[in-house]
Order: sequence, then structure tokens, then C-alpha cells
Amino acid sequence: MYDRLAMTFFVLTASSAGAATWTVDDDGPADYDNIQAAITAASDGDVINVLPGTYVGSGDQVVDMLGKDITLRSTEGADVTIIDGSFARRGVVCDSGESLATIIEGFTIRNGLAGQAAGFLGINSAPTVRDCRIENCNATTSGAGIALNDCPALFERCTITGNHSAGSGGGVLMSFSHATFMDCTITSNHSGANGGGIWADQCEFSMADCVLSQNSAVSDGAGLFMSGHFVEPSLERCTFSGNAATGWWADGGGIYTYECKPFLTDCIITDNTVGGGNGRGGAIACYNSHAMLTGCMLSDNVVTGAGGGLWIYECDPSLAACTIEGNEAVNGGGVYCEDHADAILEACRISGNQAVNGGGVMCIQFSRPHMVACLLEDNTAEQNGGGVWSSTNGCNPAASHSSFCHNLPTHIDGWAWQDLGGNCFADTCVDINGDGLPDECQCLSDIDGDGAVTIDDILALLSKWGCTDCPEEDLNADGIVDIDDLLAIMANWGNCPV
Repeated sequence: MYDRLAMTFFVLTASSAGAATWTVDDDGPADYDNIQAAITAASDGDVINVLPGTYVGSGDQVVDMLGKDITLRSTEGADVTIIDGSFARRGVVCDSGESLATIIEGFTIRNGLAGQAAGFLGINSAPTVRDCRIENCNATTSGAGIALNDCPALFERCTITGNHSAGSGGGVLMSFSHATFMDCTITSNHSGANGGGIWADQCEFSMADCVLSQNSAVSDGAGLFMSGHFVEPSLERCTFSGNAATGWWADGGGIYTYECKPFLTDCIITDNTVGGGNGRGGAIACYNSHAMLTGCMLSDNVVTGAGGGLWIYECDPSLAACTIEGNEAVNGGGVYCEDHADAILEACRISGNQAVNGGGVMCIQFSRPHMVACLLEDNTAEQNGGGVWSSTNGCNPAASHSSFCHNLPTHIDGWAWQDLGGNCFADTCVDINGDGLPDECQCLSDIDGDGAVTIDDILALLSKWGCTDCPEEDLNADGIVDIDDLLAIMANWGNCPV
């Protein structure tokens, strides 16, 4: 991503010598009264300053950048500088080899109409689009707001909103495009098929600090739909919220990933829904994809079928230091693994999820999720397996060094599971010292760490009596070593639980 920015700077510097500056105003004195005339006259390196106004066009589009390395920018910003398709044509086209030095900055592109790419079309080009708003565009086939094909464009601080596609890609549609989105908002777009916010196929795109919210799709991936053999999209610090997949067999309220290897880091996927009667994957639907999630939050998502937080099918995603919390489903409130799904969850917190079966995790059909150093707490099932439900013969979940507390009606239930050692099952989730693990699982009163609570621990505590900065002896973490800590030792007298 940063290499692309450096290249942009280099190209701009190299092309700036001898550049001209042009002005455009639709109702005042300027070099031109329409944007296209200025672009036609400009040469590489030129700057076109566009004054406030509403600019319309004729033919198939309002603006065609004509492959030129020029800067097209508004003088007063997108709120007052409009490229309007008048529901008769496309807004902007880059299909003549435009480079990163082709810059479009500070416009609202609205009311576009086309079969595809009603707002912005990029083909075999790589423009930079900055501080723009693409809104209220309609596509009769696909890609209403933006459509990219073989187009590694850069979008910075853009908003794509209120666009409607009869097919896939309500906000953005990408094919074979390694585009970059930075600090963009993609909201309230609709797709009549897949990808309400974004639809991407065979695209190794990247997104950072973006928000995808309130998008809808009739089928899969209301926020984001991505597919493609071996491609590795990257998403960092992105938020997916309030997206809805509405069809009967829809999957992926927030994200749908198919046959690719996305990397998600520090993303928040919350309050998304999958409606209809048999939907899957409230936050993420992962189908034959080796997804890698690190530090992500999947919370408060709701699905009418399986996998309130995460639905996994025929694949082996990895989750590290993720939180899966407060999700709801019929089966697998937090995670649902189906048909040889061998997920690895490491240092994850699976908390407060609800389902009829498998409140926290449910697996079927030879699936083998493995939980390593995880916490499963306060998950609830109406029927089977509050924490984990192994539904069918051949399903064999495994746990190692994990803690289970207050999962109802049971922590683990079903056909079979592998206890790989170091697991703890606690009745309550009391965590006085605030380290994120049940106190019952830690033997906190064993101050000297010899595996038993004995007189040696009392002596160690008395040696620090009254101390206000002794975390090992301050067993209840109230800021002072006192009688309450001594009582905690007496209450846990004897050998520590294994």
C-alpha cells in the first residue's frame, strides 16, 4: 500500500515541470464552462481547478479522463461541486491507461445510470480518487457506484452511498483489480444479488480504516463478497456494521468469502443480520477459504440459520486473539463448523452467544475445530451444548489449555471431543484479578506456585501485609494486602485443581 503512495509521489514530481493550471466554472468567468473541455485541452502534469457548481454532460458519461496524468480537483470540496449523470449517463470514466498520477479530488458524483458502473468506471487503469462522494447511482446489471476491471485504483477518504444495483455490487464491483481503499465509508448501498457494499472476484485488494455499514444484499455478502483462487485480500481496522443479507438462502451478513485467503486484522464485525429462513454466517460466512483473523471482534450478529458469528464450510480458517460475543443463531451461536471444517481458534474469547444447539460452538459432518488457550463463557443453548455441541458422528472438536465457565446447559456435549490437556471447567466466571480468566481455573491463592495452597502461602502473604503495590499477594485486586486476601487463601486450602 505504502509503495503505491511513494510511486504516486514520484510520478507527480516527475510530471510537474511545465504544468499548466486551468479553471472551470459552469456559470462564471473561467477558462472553460464544462469539465470535459478542460480535460481535452490539458496535457500531462496539468491541474484543472473546478469551481462550485453542478456539471452535467452528454453522451455516455459526464467526464472521461482520456488517459491523461492530470489533476482534476474542486476548489471548494464535494459538497458544492457536483458531477451529475442526470440519470441518463455514467459519471466518470478511466479506461485509457490512466496512472496513479491521474488524480480526481473533491467531487460528488451522483445520479449516474448505466448497465454497469453508473458512478465510476475504471478499466485497465490506476487512477487516484480522493475526497469524493459517489451517491445515488443505479446500475441495471451490476456495480452501481464503482466498477473496476484490471484497475489497481487508489481511493482515499471517499464515501460510496445510496447506490442500487440490480445484480451484484451495490456500492463497488471489482474484477482482477488490486485496488486500495483507505479511510473510506461504504454505506446504504443495495445489491439484488451478492455484495451489497462490495463485490470482488479475483482481486487482491486492500482496505484500511474503512467502514461498511447499512448495506443490503438479496443473496450473499451484504457488506462484502469476495472470491477467487489463491488471492489474498487484506483488511485492517475495518468496521462492518448493520449490514443485512435478506434472501432465504443468503449467507454472510457482514462478509462472505469463497475460495480465497483473506487477512483480517483488528476488524470489528457487529450488528449484521442474515434473514430469510436458512441463512448462515451473521458476521462472516467462510466457504472453502483459508481466512486469517487476528484481533477481530465478531459481536451481536444474528442469523436465522447457522453460525451467528462465523459459519465455516469445507475449510480451515485461523483465528487468533479474536472475540466472538453476543451472537445469535438456531445452531452455533458463536461458531458453526460444517463438512470437514477444521478451524483453529487460539487465545479467543467466545462469550455470551445463544442458540438452540451449540451456544458457543457447534460442529457437524467430520469437522474438527481446535480451541487453544481460549475462554468459552456464558454461552447458552436451549437444548444441547451451551459451550460446544458435537452434533454428528465423525465430528471431533478439540480443546487444549482452554477455560470453560458458566455455559448452559453444559460446557461440552454431543458425540465426542478431544481433551488435549490443560483445560478447566468452572461453575462461575468470577474474575477478581481481572485477567480475563475464571479465578476457579487459576488457583490464585497458590502464591509460591508449588501447586498447593498451604502455610507457605499464608507466610508469603503476611510478609506483604498492608502492601498497596503487591499484585501477587493482593488476591482480590482491591489495592491492598489485607484480611480479605487471607480469607481467600483459607477458602482455597489444599491442592490446586489440575
